[in-house]
Amino acid sequence: INLQGWKFEGVQAYVTALNIPVVTVTPDDGNKYFGFYAGAMDGVGNQNYIPELVPRSNVIFIKSPNFEQKLIECEQRNIKAIITFDWIFFDEKFSLKSDYAEVFIKTIEPILKNHLSTIVAFYGQDEPYANGKKKGISGAEIYNAQETMGRFLKSKFPNIPIGVILSTRELINSYPLFPSFDWFGFDCYSATNECKGKSVSWLYNHLDETLKAMTAQDGKKRYLISVPQAGHSNKMSHQEGEESIKAQVPYYRNIIRSYSNVKVVMPFIWQTFNDGTSNWSGAREMPRVVDLYFKFYQDFMNGTL
Repeated sequence: INLQGWKFEGVQAYVTALNIPVVTVTPDDGNKYFGFYAGAMDGVGNQNYIPELVPRSNVIFIKSPNFEQKLIECEQRNIKAIITFDWIFFDEKFSLKSDYAEVFIKTIEPILKNHLSTIVAFYGQDEPYANGKKKGISGAEIYNAQETMGRFLKSKFPNIPIGVILSTRELINSYPLFPSFDWFGFDCYSATNECKGKSVSWLYNHLDETLKAMTAQDGKKRYLISVPQAGHSNKMSHQEGEESIKAQVPYYRNIIRSYSNVKVVMPFIWQTFNDGTSNWSGAREMPRVVDLYFKFYQDFMNGTL
């Protein structure tokens, strides 16, 4: 096992919170969820698209220090939430904060206890290895930090699953996944059904086999997050982007049909925003894409893909 570099051969590492046991039972409410990534995320578009997304999904992705206000809005509109607290656990360099437990217990936990029926999952740190590597963080430290966060959250809320989306490169290179997490997905930002020389179909199979291997080790069932593309960057024209997405939707529908353990469909993305390097046009700017994803949502929930 080599956790210092970027080639990993196993799923075992030193974890800071050694006194926190691993929860080996995956909570499952028996439901499936469909909701756009970053639907109510600060810094992405107008930061809150809940009113627009309620008719088109059954879960909202929340990231905000004002998360209680957004949870209340979800409750008022009868929709569930997936929520992340990565700013509580990690600093700007993606290192684990020393005071995360104290801050969470004092400022987050009391609020969550008032909204447990609305929260269907926590979300970890997006593309953790890829983003951590950009900050100069070793693979071992990233694994350690994510697993520490996962174990801590499970010690507080054992019945709430934890999900994460990986980059394609993280998946291809088989970086070790976090045993305390329950839902795993990957993103593939491409005009075709291929990323980094691998087909999306291959990537799904690789992730599914990885999760099965983890289950064989600890008996804990894990689920897939599907991240079909619903927006395009300004690297292509609006017409080209829309045609690309329209062509990809049937492909993703067909793949998801093949995996009974897809728990969440989380298209990227609904709103228009700038990611720091390019502008993205979201589904809401493309009426035909909106229609396709509304049908996608209905069919996924009804089991008629």
